[in-house]
Amino acid sequence: MAQRNENECAVKAAEETISDLLHRTNALEKRISSPHLPEEERVQAEEDLKYIKRVLEKNQELLAKMRKEDRKPMLVISILVFLCFFFYSLYVLFYGA
Repeated sequence: MAQRNENECAVKAAEETISDLLHRTNALEKRISSPHLPEEERVQAEEDLKYIKRVLEKNQELLAKMRKEDRKPMLVISILVFLCFFFYSLYVLFYGA
């Protein structure tokens, strides 16, 4: 249970980070497209944008991995329920109700 709670907290933290980074990329892209921006600031903003995009990709991959991990317990439970139903059906088939 504690691991699931930790996983949920990590997913929420990753989602917040992704949201923040998306906001920052939008702001930087608008800033870069401004014709009044000096060349030095434009270069710095482009470097920041590249860095933010790398971090964003990393966090999206991490989030996908965490969501995949979250599905495993449900899969195990589903398999156990199916097996119980299957063996009960066999029991009823061979020995009657």
